[in-house]
Amino acid sequence: VTPVRIQLDKTLRQVAIEWDDGVRHEYPWSFLRSNCPSATEKAAREAAAKNPLQVLSRVPSTDITSLRVVGRYALNPTWADGHSY
Repeated sequence: VTPVRIQLDKTLRQVAIEWDDGVRHEYPWSFLRSNCPSATEKAAREAAAKNPLQVLSRVPSTDITSLRVVGRYALNPTWADGHSY
């Protein structure tokens, strides 16, 4: 299955992907950020899981400023706080 359309919807705050089989998936920005695969974000989630009372010194942004296609299989969002993976 191949994506035929990728849309960064700033009004609905989601990334919508339409596939060549007619299926459409919508991913809220908050979901994408909370599942960021970068080592930095994974470490922060693991630390918070070990100590739920930990106060975050920095709350990650859930605002996407740009979205770039990488190769044939990946999307690379840039977040308002400068994070990009």
